[in-house]
Amino acid sequence: MDKYSPSIKWQIDTLIKMLCLAGNFVSDDICSSIINLIISTEQLHVYSVHKLFIAMKSNMSQEALIKVGVYILGELGLLLINNNVTGPEEESISVSEDELISHLTEINNRKYTSDIKEYLMNCFMKLISKLSSKAQEELKYLLEQESKSYNCEVQQRAVEYLVLTNVNNLTLKREVMSNVPNSKITKDSEVNKK
Repeated sequence: MDKYSPSIKWQIDTLIKMLCLAGNFVSDDICSSIINLIISTEQLHVYSVHKLFIAMKSNMSQEALIKVGVYILGELGLLLINNNVTGPEEESISVSEDELISHLTEINNRKYTSDIKEYLMNCFMKLISKLSSKAQEELKYLLEQESKSYNCEVQQRAVEYLVLTNVNNLTLKREVMSNVPNSKITKDSEVNKK
């Protein structure tokens, strides 16, 4: 696809469209490639996270889309709520912290494969280290629900993350849950909070 793509933005758009149409037939390798493309294209982070968030809301049955979207929301969720984008009809699109948490709660309440739940636990933990105290409490509540999961991997991950949320060393928590790869997203946000 790289060889025939007119631009990286076109490539991301096409891949998200593919996930919307055939997300239940996409392999884990393809999901990883899409995630890597988005994460490595820093100039399109804001665009990509908004595009995925909107696509996820209207295509909740496409598991690969949800998997990619949840991963990207964990990494770039702060960019989603801190930046507006312009829609196709020149309208301003903004997403609030409450909308993000509501969407993640809806995903958590659905019956998906265990690997999506595992991605979701990672997303919750990454966002806990970045969002407001109200959002942190809501995400901790979702982790507590999953700490009773019948799936051992999901349960273990949720319990371990709950323990990590109780660590008092904020610097350690941020370092453990920093973006992969560790980029300017968290650092710039910390500067803006000071």
